[in-house]
Amino acid sequence: MPPTESDKVVHITMQNGMPVPDQDPVQVKKNGQKMKWCADFAFQISIDGYGDVNYTPGGSACVFSAKTGFFTDERQYKYTISANGVDYDPILDVKP
Repeated sequence: MPPTESDKVVHITMQNGMPVPDQDPVQVKKNGQKMKWCADFAFQISIDGYGDVNYTPGGSACVFSAKTGFFTDERQYKYTISANGVDYDPILDVKP
């Protein structure tokens, strides 16, 4: 299923053994966008202070994916991408 117009899509690649997003920080519209991460490898997302992350088969656009609900707080979140035993900590910036 392709992302809706409101989805903010971030692609994750492995660079020097580290799972790295193509946007850092990534900006999301408060109450207006959901986040979707896509990768060709299995990964986990954990967001400090936020728990609505669901994993689904990626479909044709990506092999593995994770998606959030809407963000209701305007603030920065530190989140962690974990893959192959390695963590990377980018920033998610929720804007008005």
